[in-house]
Amino acid sequence: MTRTVRLRASASASEGRGVGAGPRLFPGGALELESTALAGRRVHLTAALRAGPAVDRYGGDVFERLGLDGALAWPLAPRWTIEALGAAGRVLGAFGYEAARGDLRAAWQASRRLTFSGGAFSEWHQDPRLPQAPASF
Repeated sequence: MTRTVRLRASASASEGRGVGAGPRLFPGGALELESTALAGRRVHLTAALRAGPAVDRYGGDVFERLGLDGALAWPLAPRWTIEALGAAGRVLGAFGYEAARGDLRAAWQASRRLTFSGGAFSEWHQDPRLPQAPASF
């Protein structure tokens, strides 16, 4: 069994223009961690913190966004894999939009070229500008 740990860092800058505003520079980037063979098991873990611009298509503005995502995959048997994934993000600002999602999946590899998978997910969204309660799917 091979153990691997990778750390990736990237930086970016984006120029955004909102309605009635001049250009603004939005710093961004990602910090990612990837690991295999945790605790003596063949487990694949990834986690990332990301930043960048978020565009409000309806209001015509650009905001800063911060997000966190992660995934855990475990090969249960030679042809079976179970995965758990999650992501959460927030638009930074006084009335920041928030969203989160969680997934649970199972996959069966019938052959080298054919894989069947199924799963379930749940999403949650909250926009403080709207009067109703958070939406969950």
